[in-house]
Order: sequence, then C-alpha cells, then structure tokens
Amino acid sequence: MQRPHPPLWIGGEGDRVQRIAAKHAQGLNVRWWSPQQVTQRRGFLTQASEAAGRDPDTLRLSVTLLLAPTQSGEEEVRIREEFASIPEPGLIVGTPDRCVERIREYQDRGVGHFLFTIPHVVKSDYLHIIGSDIIPRVKTEVTIP
Repeated sequence: MQRPHPPLWIGGEGDRVQRIAAKHAQGLNVRWWSPQQVTQRRGFLTQASEAAGRDPDTLRLSVTLLLAPTQSGEEEVRIREEFASIPEPGLIVGTPDRCVERIREYQDRGVGHFLFTIPHVVKSDYLHIIGSDIIPRVKTEVTIP
C-alpha cells in the first residue's frame, strides 16, 4: 500500500475484515455492536494488531448506531418498532440523559468515533436535541482501556 495515504477506515464485523483493518487501516467501523461486544472483541483486535506489527492502541474504533433522543415513551416505542430490523444494541433511543449514558458506555470501552443514523431528520427535532443536549455532554477524548 502506498504511503503516505489518506486515513483508511475499514468496516466489518468478521475476523478476516478485522485482521485486514489491523494490518492496513487507521480505524475499524462496526455496526450495531453493544458495549459488551466492544469489550469482547478488543482482545481479538489487540492480537490482530500485534500480529501485524502495530501498537494496538493506534487502531481506532467507531460504531454505527441509530440515535433518536425523545422525551416521549410512546415515540420511543414507535421508533423501536419501526427499526426492529436493527439489533437492540444498535439502538440508542430515549431521553437525552439516557442517550448520553449509552454513548459514554461505548467511550469507556475505547470507542472514539460514532456514525449515527438519525431517523426522520426533516420531520423531527432529533438533530437539535443531539446538538444542544447530547454532543456537549460526551467526551471529546477517549483512551483505549
């Protein structure tokens, strides 16, 4: 691979993809993982990084999650039903406080980047709530445990 090159991120959940990311990429993106899955897979990513001759702490991790902050229990139920095809760990739905709590669970496990799917951006105030009540309250620097 040509060096230098733009930052390369690879997405995928399988062992093979994660070995390739550990060898060639600056980051790995996974979808819908729970914080517990992050912890479980961290050992594999450490081994894959070391086998590739790199410091495991240099492989950044991102998670794709659906984020829908709401104060309404009815709306939370509706969103969960509408997006039932997404595994439960991939949904961050609830009050802004609960959303911040869930994001911090990932950050405490070394996840430093997020790709949030935000449903109904045009019809909802999710984006405003995220910008005013969630983003200012999450960490800006994350260390790998």
